[in-house]
Amino acid sequence: MTTRDSKLTGVILAGGLNSRMGGRSKALLSYQGRTFLEHQLEVMRSCCQELLLVTNEPDRHKPVLPKHFNVTLIPDRQPGLGPLGGMQAALHAAKNDTLWVAACDMPFISATAAQALVGLLEEDSRDAAVPRLHGRVQPLHGLYRRRCLPFVERQLQAEDLRLMRLLDKLYTAYADEDFFETRQIGLDFARNVNDPAAYEQLLQGR
Repeated sequence: MTTRDSKLTGVILAGGLNSRMGGRSKALLSYQGRTFLEHQLEVMRSCCQELLLVTNEPDRHKPVLPKHFNVTLIPDRQPGLGPLGGMQAALHAAKNDTLWVAACDMPFISATAAQALVGLLEEDSRDAAVPRLHGRVQPLHGLYRRRCLPFVERQLQAEDLRLMRLLDKLYTAYADEDFFETRQIGLDFARNVNDPAAYEQLLQGR
């Protein structure tokens, strides 16, 4: 069971070009009768006081937002800079000190996993806490402090858009499979659907 944390801002990054999906918005893909975006917002609102959607196409996404979710839509401050640019916008806009940042192509995000990461973040006053599952880091189901903003902006200024480089510069905690499994948290929360083949697998239950 999750509880709403007044110190947590939920962020969904939906500012990409969706080129691997042929221009089709991944946030608006349908799964079990609802869009990915609706699934994600439902999960985030269970533990986040504030919800932000980073998108450069508000007219495309706003009509499908459940009106009672109270989501704030914000654009990239510097369009075309990928997830790091989206994080810059969110870090500027967030009212809370801690942000849970997720990519829009992850239909199984987990509030329980996010709250476990909050605990890890606070254990040693970390800048960020992210999953590292089967050796693969998942920066876009991660927790970030607002104090990460100067690091993000310096990296953008250097035209380095690599999220892994950002994590290397931050005081980052990494949570492996055992961290989640000992808490009885499944690992499917990190699954992403970023091309038609992956979407077809999802619809077929694979």
